[in-house]
Amino acid sequence: MSLQGLDARVVRWAAERLAKLVAFGVVRRVKATAALTGLSPRTLRALDDRYANRGPLGMLREVPQLGFVVIGLVFLAGAGTAVSRQSGQNNQIQTQAKEQDGRAPVGTGGTVLPGLLGPSLGEQAETYLTAASLGLQRAGADHREVHRLALVSLTGYLTPAEAQRLFSGIEVRRVYLRAQAAGSEAAQLPVEIKSDLLGELLVAYQSNAARRLTAQKEFQNYVDTIAVTTPDEQAFKDQYAAFARSTGIEAQAYGTGCACVYAAVVESTQAMLLEVASRPGVRGVQIADAGEQLTDLEVSTLLPETTTTVPARPSDTGAQ
Repeated sequence: MSLQGLDARVVRWAAERLAKLVAFGVVRRVKATAALTGLSPRTLRALDDRYANRGPLGMLREVPQLGFVVIGLVFLAGAGTAVSRQSGQNNQIQTQAKEQDGRAPVGTGGTVLPGLLGPSLGEQAETYLTAASLGLQRAGADHREVHRLALVSLTGYLTPAEAQRLFSGIEVRRVYLRAQAAGSEAAQLPVEIKSDLLGELLVAYQSNAARRLTAQKEFQNYVDTIAVTTPDEQAFKDQYAAFARSTGIEAQAYGTGCACVYAAVVESTQAMLLEVASRPGVRGVQIADAGEQLTDLEVSTLLPETTTTVPARPSDTGAQ
């Protein structure tokens, strides 16, 4: 692995740890705020997510790596020479270890770093898809029947029944949902699949619809209590009203079995994954490294409508 590749993994892994610490602080703040606003902690957390997706806060939330750029510059000023000396040796050791037993690269102190599956923020969509295709073809040249994970990006959004037909004959480990009718506010939701793709998707749809309906009502009830005497107060009320509308649209979409499936993580042999890549409706298939487990991977997804630069987007809010 190159120094650049290792850096990408280290930074994103560290950013994930920072995000967890930030999330802990958010939970404490949300619980305290709930008593003042009358909104439930779950709804306030959703609101916190929405606010954090906007402007500079949105960039820091969606790309916590930006915060680490500053830290990284300070670190590199003192440690750049040491990294340069050790990178060749460390890369060789990590590459040999991975080739021998499929282990993920390790960081300082033996900490396992997460693998990356999916496009990077700022990457060109076609660049990502081309690299994914080449990687799949190289893997297909190995005729051993080894099961590997892969991220499947779709050309459009599918209903649960359509997703079941598309992924017929292949093990689906996770699917990603987004109610596109709600616009840019729509959350991207991962749903873990144990065995029954269609049945578990339908349950996830019902759960999402119920939760979003509850949130929509709470948002609207709060909007109705806001008195407006200044332009700033009007803007504040309008923002809450927008949250209520978009959340209501999501609730309706999931409640009516929307075409909301846009990506999936699957597991199969290289030969089968090559066949999946040729199916109508499949935009691209990126195969994971041999031996990588889903719990070891950091997954980002490519929205069907993204055709140029991969933008900042709402984070996964947790598996259903």
